[in-house]
Amino acid sequence: RMMGIAVSLINAYEREMRKNMPESSTSQWFGEPGTRITATLKVVERRPVRMGNGEEITLIKFETPEGNQAVWFTNGWKGFELGKTYRVKLTVKRHDERRSVKQTVVNRVQIMEQVV
Repeated sequence: RMMGIAVSLINAYEREMRKNMPESSTSQWFGEPGTRITATLKVVERRPVRMGNGEEITLIKFETPEGNQAVWFTNGWKGFELGKTYRVKLTVKRHDERRSVKQTVVNRVQIMEQVV
């Protein structure tokens, strides 16, 4: 009965630790908003996010080989595995900044191939 609470405590602890860590990143924006581009991205984080209306979506964070960050809010995992690198087609939605780290918000991400 208490297993669910115990498991959620681990996620809550890790999330709180990430909030308190100073972010020192050289991440830059890439692509022009509204354009469709090809990019090589590594999956660095993948987690469910509950929206204000109760809907649950997935946040997938990527990193380019140059260290630039991209984020994608989507329904489901879409075949992306944590730690794997993919060559993808994507649409640049907008440029954003979260905790002083520049992030490129993307959508319509399609896997072209997995990079070894």
